[in-house]
Amino acid sequence: MVQRAVRRRIFIGIGLIAFALTAAYIFLASIGLAPNTSSCVAISEQEVQSTSSLKFKIVRTDCDLIAKDSAVTISVSDRNNPREDVLLKYDPDERSREPTINVDAVGSINIDIDSVSSVYHREERWRNRDVVIKIGRIQYN
Repeated sequence: MVQRAVRRRIFIGIGLIAFALTAAYIFLASIGLAPNTSSCVAISEQEVQSTSSLKFKIVRTDCDLIAKDSAVTISVSDRNNPREDVLLKYDPDERSREPTINVDAVGSINIDIDSVSSVYHREERWRNRDVVIKIGRIQYN
């Protein structure tokens, strides 16, 4: 009987300690004093304005969770409709340089990239325009 009461108190004590530690972590993470598992840094690397009233944005997002996780997102918006749409999202590799973006005379959007680790998302068309994405090398498909 005594052992049962002692075990019960130990389990209750461990539960209260776990609750207190969780509450303290949540509080410290919310004010930036503890690592936050959903913390990512987005860096707007480049904005490209084309002559055809299109605006392209290149954003690199770096997340440090268990391992390094990076992604580059290329989005486009129109002067008449400022909502951004993602054309390409990829994981850069060590050889990745800034992508080259242009709009040709026909109105096709051309994106050239040397090398990527993997591609998460890619569009073939955007608002009645062809999207031509040329990637020199993809490490993992």
